[in-house]
Amino acid sequence: MRIGVDFDNTLADYDTLFVKLAVEEGLLVAPVTGGKRAVRDTLRQAVDGEFAWRHLQALAYGPRMAEAQLMPGAGAFLAACAHQGLDISIISHKSLRAADQSVTDDLREAATAWMVAQGFFDRLGLAEDRVFFEDTRQAKVGRIGDARCTHFIDDLEEVFLTPGFPDDVRRILFDRDGAPSAFGAHKPPFETFRTWEEIADACFSTSGTRYRSH
Repeated sequence: MRIGVDFDNTLADYDTLFVKLAVEEGLLVAPVTGGKRAVRDTLRQAVDGEFAWRHLQALAYGPRMAEAQLMPGAGAFLAACAHQGLDISIISHKSLRAADQSVTDDLREAATAWMVAQGFFDRLGLAEDRVFFEDTRQAKVGRIGDARCTHFIDDLEEVFLTPGFPDDVRRILFDRDGAPSAFGAHKPPFETFRTWEEIADACFSTSGTRYRSH
């Protein structure tokens, strides 16, 4: 197996951070339940809400990136892959700078520093040269093909539906919130799992690897 993994909201968990930032910035009078999605939906109902949302994104992905959390179960999954000697690539659609130009931090540098702090390149066994940041979603899809991934894990349906997504890649959607799918009752061209433990079971079910969350 050659496994590709998205970064934002797949490995990096921003739910607590977005709520915290929204309160600090005076955009919410009190914390809300539902994490990042709830903050986004609440802000977009207000005048200039989209600008406020972009500002929070710039803060979270840049100067406050260190406060993001590792998605529960993701570390154990990556460690299990490393133990098996599998080729793991992190492939992310992430621009160098935020759309909100008031924040000038290098977003790719912030993400890499976060991965270092989380032990990606030592404790979890990833190779730093297998991390790819792409400017566009189309370029991300191209990279998935270039990396010869057999599996790709992402939190966005749209990635799997992008023209040119390799037909022979197993498409695994990480959807811990159980959000309604655009496909409704129709069968989508991807598998959906709500936890990293479920993803691990699906990937390793024929390999004999025992997966343990930690």
